[in-house]
Amino acid sequence: MKNAPQLLVGLALAAGLLALSGSAQNARAPQADLDQRVEALENELVAARAELVGLKQEVEAASARMERVAKWADAQAKAADGLAKALDEAERQGFTAGINFESRVTLLAGWRKALGEAQKGLEEKPAAAPAKPTRR
Repeated sequence: MKNAPQLLVGLALAAGLLALSGSAQNARAPQADLDQRVEALENELVAARAELVGLKQEVEAASARMERVAKWADAQAKAADGLAKALDEAERQGFTAGINFESRVTLLAGWRKALGEAQKGLEEKPAAAPAKPTRR
């Protein structure tokens, strides 16, 4: 039993070495897991950026289309107003007088109703497109 203290020291040293080697393996495992998670997040970021670029292009295209439609609608309203004025002038000049004048009165009333409908809802101009963001 003379060697008992040496044996205990040896066993303690062996246990300590085993504990250290186990913790080193455990330290590598979380690092590998962390590396995988970082790589997955980087891939998600790349995909999100690509989706953002696509969405930005869609918004720009929709804004341009909306601007063209607004200009077209404004032109239609102006044309309807011009036609309504022409109908008024034709009536003032006697378009509805004469034989079967009621048919011309009906025609003018129908045109005016259609022109009124074509101009409805255009009192409010669409909101201006938001300013395009500048790059930093």
